[in-house]
Amino acid sequence: YDKNGNILSLTRYKENNAIIDQLTYNYTNGTNRLALVADAISPTPEDWDAEDSEFAYDGNGNVISMLENGQPAISGIRYDHRNLPQSLINRNGDLVTYRYDAGGQRIFKKVGSQEGEHYIMDGSQNVAVFDESGSLAYWNIVGKGLEGRLKASGEKHFYLKDLLGSIRTVVNNQGTVAESHDYFPFGLLMPGRD
Repeated sequence: YDKNGNILSLTRYKENNAIIDQLTYNYTNGTNRLALVADAISPTPEDWDAEDSEFAYDGNGNVISMLENGQPAISGIRYDHRNLPQSLINRNGDLVTYRYDAGGQRIFKKVGSQEGEHYIMDGSQNVAVFDESGSLAYWNIVGKGLEGRLKASGEKHFYLKDLLGSIRTVVNNQGTVAESHDYFPFGLLMPGRD
């Protein structure tokens, strides 16, 4: 890390201790703005393998595009007057659009031609999601935080969390494990650990 707390390098390993990423982080001079991430290791087939990445910013410091190995990963990011992203083009070429309420909370998301999702908020909590036709997709079960999900079909999932609040296990109404997760130290989901 540098004196401002910016990460300068990171090495990640696979389960067999082979190096999968050897990353170097470069920042725009005199700023904390990430300009480039270079990976000294050739790309591997793992989804979580980092690639060489380059970032571009607007005058407000918002990321407007990201290249991975010279190819667009995210482009055309447009922001509203509050610096909240309104739209972007993802790596598949899909237009992703967002809408927000007066408090800046996201209340709608649409990816390409897929049906969009409307988010119903209660304070800072997302309590329900409806599709564009107005049909309920699911209710979030909210307690001290997000505790689970109740789908329109009646299927329930409950989240079992660790001390940091990361979801470690998802169980259904019968208590059967539906998913389990392990994380890298910086929060990235570990592959093959379900």
